[in-house]
Amino acid sequence: MAGKAVLGAAIKVLLQNLISILREQISFFGDFNEDLKRLKVSISTIQSFLNDAEKKQFTDETVERWLRNLKRVAFDAGNVLDELNYQLLSKKLHTDNTTKTKVRGFFPHNIHRLEMARKVNDIIKNFEEINDEARKYGLQNALDADVNARFDGIGPSAGLEIDSFSIDTIFLARENDVSEIVKMMTTLPNDQVLSILPIFGIGGLGKSTVARQVFNHEKIKTHFAKCIWVHVSENFDDTILFKKILISLTETNAEFRNKQTLLETLQRDLGTARFLLVLDDVWNDSKEKWDEFIIALIRICSATGNGIIVTTRRESVASLVTTLPIYILNNLSEDECWSIIKSKVVGEGNIPSEFETIGVCIAKRCRGLPLAANVVGGLLRGKSIDDWLFVEKNWVSDIGDEKSVSNILKLSFDHLSSPSLKMCFAYCSIFPKGFNFEREKLVELWMAEGFLGGNDDMEIVGYEFFNLLLQNALLLQFVLTKVYHNIMYYNMHSIVHDLASSILNLIDQARYIGMQSISGESRVMPKEQASCLRTLLFTGKICDLIFSEFKSLHVLILNPGDGVSNVVEELPSSIRELVHLRCLDVSGRRIMCLPDSIGELYHLQTLRTYAYLKKLPNTLKDLISLRHLHIRRGIKLPPEMGRLTSLRTLQYFGVGDEKGRRIGELGSLKNLKGELEIYNLEMVRDKEESLRAHLFQKPNIVKLKLEWGFENREGENNDENVLEGLQPNPNLKSLCIRRFGGRRLPSWCSKMSGLNNLTEITIEGCTECEQVPTLGHLPHLKNLYLISLENVESIGLSFYGIDKYGSTSSNTCVTVFPALERLELFNMSKLTEWLEAELTPNATENRRPSDRVVVFPCLEHLMVKDCKQLTSAPSHFPWLKELEISQMHNGLPLVSICGVELFSLTRLRIDSIDGLVCLPDWLFRNNRNLMWLQITHCSRLRELPNDLYSLVALEILSIEYCHNLKTITHPHESNSAQLLGLTCLRELSIRGCRELTNLPSEMMDSCASSLEKLQLFELSKMNMEMLIGSLQKMSLVDAILKASPKSLRKLDLYGTHYSQYLPNQLQHLTTLSELCLWDFGEMEELLEWFGNNGNNLCSSLQKLTLCYFKKLRRLPSKEAMLRLSKLRYLYIYDCPMLNLKRIRDGDDSEWPKISHIPYVSMNGIRIPTNAH
Repeated sequence: MAGKAVLGAAIKVLLQNLISILREQISFFGDFNEDLKRLKVSISTIQSFLNDAEKKQFTDETVERWLRNLKRVAFDAGNVLDELNYQLLSKKLHTDNTTKTKVRGFFPHNIHRLEMARKVNDIIKNFEEINDEARKYGLQNALDADVNARFDGIGPSAGLEIDSFSIDTIFLARENDVSEIVKMMTTLPNDQVLSILPIFGIGGLGKSTVARQVFNHEKIKTHFAKCIWVHVSENFDDTILFKKILISLTETNAEFRNKQTLLETLQRDLGTARFLLVLDDVWNDSKEKWDEFIIALIRICSATGNGIIVTTRRESVASLVTTLPIYILNNLSEDECWSIIKSKVVGEGNIPSEFETIGVCIAKRCRGLPLAANVVGGLLRGKSIDDWLFVEKNWVSDIGDEKSVSNILKLSFDHLSSPSLKMCFAYCSIFPKGFNFEREKLVELWMAEGFLGGNDDMEIVGYEFFNLLLQNALLLQFVLTKVYHNIMYYNMHSIVHDLASSILNLIDQARYIGMQSISGESRVMPKEQASCLRTLLFTGKICDLIFSEFKSLHVLILNPGDGVSNVVEELPSSIRELVHLRCLDVSGRRIMCLPDSIGELYHLQTLRTYAYLKKLPNTLKDLISLRHLHIRRGIKLPPEMGRLTSLRTLQYFGVGDEKGRRIGELGSLKNLKGELEIYNLEMVRDKEESLRAHLFQKPNIVKLKLEWGFENREGENNDENVLEGLQPNPNLKSLCIRRFGGRRLPSWCSKMSGLNNLTEITIEGCTECEQVPTLGHLPHLKNLYLISLENVESIGLSFYGIDKYGSTSSNTCVTVFPALERLELFNMSKLTEWLEAELTPNATENRRPSDRVVVFPCLEHLMVKDCKQLTSAPSHFPWLKELEISQMHNGLPLVSICGVELFSLTRLRIDSIDGLVCLPDWLFRNNRNLMWLQITHCSRLRELPNDLYSLVALEILSIEYCHNLKTITHPHESNSAQLLGLTCLRELSIRGCRELTNLPSEMMDSCASSLEKLQLFELSKMNMEMLIGSLQKMSLVDAILKASPKSLRKLDLYGTHYSQYLPNQLQHLTTLSELCLWDFGEMEELLEWFGNNGNNLCSSLQKLTLCYFKKLRRLPSKEAMLRLSKLRYLYIYDCPMLNLKRIRDGDDSEWPKISHIPYVSMNGIRIPTNAH
């Protein structure tokens, strides 16, 4: 039903595109004016038959064949009109601007004109025959009311903001499931390399959604060093899976000669980190394939306690993979389904009772499936009571659970608001299941295929369509964490993908090919198919593409693939033959330069390149239809970019000093949107020239970066005048100014006049600037970065935007920086004072008790770094969670910032504060939710407050190179019962504190059950004959190890040149997987107990590192080494007396003892073993 319905939708889109072209361009085609008018009449007549044909196709096969024939003719007609328009664009481009509006005789050769005339007459004839057939089949003439409306019309809710759906509404009923799974995954047994939890349930229960919420959970991110997400689907190939894992880890797509090389690379990237791997949508129930994958994965793991989550619809898969109890995701209750529907329809609002009555009945039909509730909620949003009744009446849901989801999906699809929107949905299925979409890229593809019309607002229509698909749960939204930032991605549920794919198949999937490789003898695409292909996602070698065969291509994406990832390729000049091409993406290939013929692609709307591209051709200026140019920073732009007046996306513009490359080229690019970075501003002469960029007239630019070069520009410069002329539009949201050389910011910038929409400001490297701008009044500012303002001496009242003389009105309450969440001050070498915000700065002025200032009410993150001269700072940070303060001489700013009213800290880093002698007494007592504490290189710090032991939430504690720290005391006062100890501590590192004399055993006792990582070294003055640094006496070390036998996973022990023995308690650590021993200078052999039968290390140790054992000659016996059954990695550095050469007659080698270990290296060089 949905497939046949979309056939009519596809035809409507094609015909509407033809009508639009004819309506807008018919007067320009002088040679074919009358013929094209006749064609327009014929197409308009056909449009009037479409509504009746769509209804009758379900019962009359001849009408269905009529529609399919009409679709083919419409595609051909589109190509012909495209060719005509191509010639017109070519003529316009090469004709003087004074040419008359009508262009007659524009074909360069009479033969070509005759050929085009024949093609036009052929399509006119075909359409007239189709009209005759329509009358013959008795189709009724009834014009669709939408034909003359704005392109395709948008539904009533298309303009709704979709950000509220960033948390999938399915999650509303799955909080308990997520919490339970998080708890399971963060308490995995440390003596197991891998623990596998299958999440099982039928399609639509929310398995992937739950897994995604677990994956992004803060506790998971804290517990696992690396988190990897891989979509598997039906094709279970272990080599492909390992490659996907590596891509997820490294965010690069490298090529490997064989599986072994891939595994070795993956092993290096995993390192010794504990990881979580999610395998989403697994269908494979072959034990052989699963074992092959999991055994290979175990072999490259260097840590224990790793977790795998597998989502699957098959119980046989869950039973095959599990090492933990299968987590069965249950159906929701009817009330929970209704909550999802209601949330989707009205959000937090109320719903009228008459709607609720019908809605509760619809919720019953969801059969407990959150996907069904999510989809039907999107379908009902903004609809009338009659629409609700229609859904309640027509949704058949009693034929099986997954069938129920499919039925409501089809119903939702049928109710999409326009034919073009239906085509956009079906088109998404050209990508494989689990593919992550980026919104902008997908909209560019829809635009290239003509689904968004041909007007100036195509992108706006595309974003509206995208939002509608999100609203109807036909696309799902999630956040993916990259190396430096989070990126919003979208994908399709596998059941939704099945529907979209089935629809595209019924339309004409042969015209859209995804992920295709065509090469040599394995050619799989006949010329006939190539000639009608419109989209090609190509993974083969470029040299195997014969562009002349792809006469209809609109989209060409050259994706990375096996055999091409590391190969430098060229794009041939024959690319010019793709005259219909709208989107060209070469970002997945190593292409150094583009041919000049690229400038002949006059229809090209989108060009995506990547880092390998070194230059753009000078003919780029001829791409007069280009709307989106995606390039890397630093690439030299060709001259006359200002001719690309259709351009919307241009992220980088490097100013040149020659004609055609100056900043004035930006002036004519009035449609620029999104991000724009202008660099080399030292090339701009004055304000008059900078004004030619017309930045103020560009309302769609929301992120602007203005940057001067690194060149030494001593003496006078015109930076102040240049910046004055670069005032942006008030719609701007993000502003960055780098290396501005003026002493004062211009007026618009010093007060950010009119820029009330700013959410982020960065001012960096402006070394001559003497004052920070006034920013406290900006209502939406969230992030502020002041970096390397080396001439600023004071941050005063002007920074807050408070009237210097106070207020004269009654009951004054001023809020400054009302939305600021993150503030960073870095490398401000002359900054001496940072003043409080006050209405009246002088005590002598008349100040009423009712006058007050609210400062930083939302600030959560503060960094003050390398401001060495700073002596004062504010004290009002009521909601501060993360504080990093470092590299300054005076400790007073720390004391002030951590005032008695600060109770919210969760993360604190104190580094290199020379004048800090002690921490404020109240700091730990007031901030008991502190989870992360690091104190380093504070040379005068002598002691820590007793309240350290009140930090019951502390997970990571690091105290390093505080050379005068003498004691970490444990209180014995009467109130010490309130000090519960460091019961959550997972990692403890104390190093380089050479005056430390006391490490209380109570401290270690309190964290014994939670401690996973311990580093203690360079503690040379530890008293009570407990010299941890030298390890000459083992009583304290043994006590520590004895206290932590069931939690410690990684241990580093540092000895001295005189150390001879290891602590006996090592052999009792049941969960230790990594052991690193440093500098045991007097040890000549590792004792036999290291591998004794009763030794717990035998069953847990996987990685052993020995460094700087100057006298070590002997390892434990071969039998003892063999008992270390889990040991897979042995690293040895600078052990000159240890002989690991392969044994020969007379050799005194330890090689036989380690010959069974898979990976052994000595001084960075791998040693071959029998297991290698």
